[in-house]
Amino acid sequence: SSLQWSFALMIGTFMQLQACYLVELYHRKDFLVMQALVKERRLSDRLLLNILPKPIAERLRRKPSMAVDTYNSVTVLFADIVGFTRLSESISPCELVLLLN
Repeated sequence: SSLQWSFALMIGTFMQLQACYLVELYHRKDFLVMQALVKERRLSDRLLLNILPKPIAERLRRKPSMAVDTYNSVTVLFADIVGFTRLSESISPCELVLLLN
């Protein structure tokens, strides 16, 4: 009957709308996650550039395991020393430089 046909059509339309809504919801969540990742990446890049020269920071982004340069007369090592901040607060700058040397 036409009433059954109309009901079936209405149910089909509702299911299509629900499917479209779920797809839109998925894409919206994916977009928001990507936006958050981009924001965090920018923050990370800014922090990295605050402590390292730009060429070193770029190399660390490309190959995170190592950024080493060697010259005939000098080698520079960038390192994170555990407890350094606490130590540097407790001794004078001269003592700190002597300790590091």
